[in-house]
Amino acid sequence: MKLAVYGKGGIGKSTTSCNISVALSRRGKRVLQIGCDPKHDSTFTLTGFLIPTIIDTLQAKDYHYEDVWPEDVIYQGYGDVDCVEAGGPPAGAGCGGYVVGETVKLLKELNAFDEYDVILFDVLGDVVCGGFAAPLNYADYCLIVTDNGFDALFAANRIAASVREKARTHSLRLAGLIGNRTATRDLIDKYVDAVPMPVLEVLPLIEDIRVSRVKGKTLFEMSELNNSLTYVCEYYLNIADQLIANPEGVVPKEAADRELFSLLSDFYLNPTDDDKNDQLFELEQFNDEEDNLSDPNHPSDSDKGDKLLGSGEATLDAYAPKKGSELEFDLSTLKEFNEHAFDEWNFDESRFDEDKNDEEDELGYLGLDSEDFLKGYLPDLSKVAHLDCSDDPDNTL
Repeated sequence: MKLAVYGKGGIGKSTTSCNISVALSRRGKRVLQIGCDPKHDSTFTLTGFLIPTIIDTLQAKDYHYEDVWPEDVIYQGYGDVDCVEAGGPPAGAGCGGYVVGETVKLLKELNAFDEYDVILFDVLGDVVCGGFAAPLNYADYCLIVTDNGFDALFAANRIAASVREKARTHSLRLAGLIGNRTATRDLIDKYVDAVPMPVLEVLPLIEDIRVSRVKGKTLFEMSELNNSLTYVCEYYLNIADQLIANPEGVVPKEAADRELFSLLSDFYLNPTDDDKNDQLFELEQFNDEEDNLSDPNHPSDSDKGDKLLGSGEATLDAYAPKKGSELEFDLSTLKEFNEHAFDEWNFDESRFDEDKNDEEDELGYLGLDSEDFLKGYLPDLSKVAHLDCSDDPDNTL
């Protein structure tokens, strides 16, 4: 069985792929994971180091394929999962997709495809050009990793379109979606209603999943030292069991871009009461994760903020709900604010509920967690303008 894992960049594909590979190995399958990203870090969680790539080995052999042996390119990782990294050209030079094709060519010449029960391709981001779509030519199933957010589902829809196109000439099916870092699945469900496809599993917001990537360990390896993480492994074992059962899969019919944009954006712009409750639940989950970060092994709050914002002195604490109040959103530090983002957040009368006095409704705040707020409503902190509060005589902001 051959699997191709796709999804929006940064969604957690490699972490998910490594844990699925170990789960399949735990079920008695011999597994080869192939990293198809020029960063060559797909298998880092399995091996604990950056293994030499196919392209490095070929260069060392002066591209004489006949001089390359399996042990030159295949490295054993945790859980007896074998690992290969395709690698790629230097940044800004050459085509990374071409290297993926060369990797497949070499592994076929080494008869590697015949040596394993499962071959898992972990593919770069949501790029579905000819080269990076090459794994779909060999895969039996495509898996799409997403979250409960707009961008990830928009990317998932484009990947679904690629699966449909490849399925015209190949025996490829979409096994389903995997929700990652997702406290609720309401937006995922809206998408699946519009574009029917299975949802294999939805993993909640678990900080240890992110930390495992930094440590270079799978959740299975971490659970050997911390039994409290065993329950997380069950999510991946459930996915493995579904795949081993050879699911029927689907040939998806993707939604048109405009239709999908309208569907997903309407969730945020015109939320129902249920949507607001779900969004508040995600906020509570985020706060719980923040409280759990007192463990010295976890990154600090400020580290998380720096990673989310990418640059500048502002941190997540500047925008996150204050400790001790789940609904009190601190906007006092927003002395500068992106005008376009302010318009998008849409502080208009339709967003206020004059019958309620809680601060959430006074601000027109939808209950989005702070990460979604930063990603969705502060898209460019490098272009800022003074926040005009002249329309706010009560100094709410």
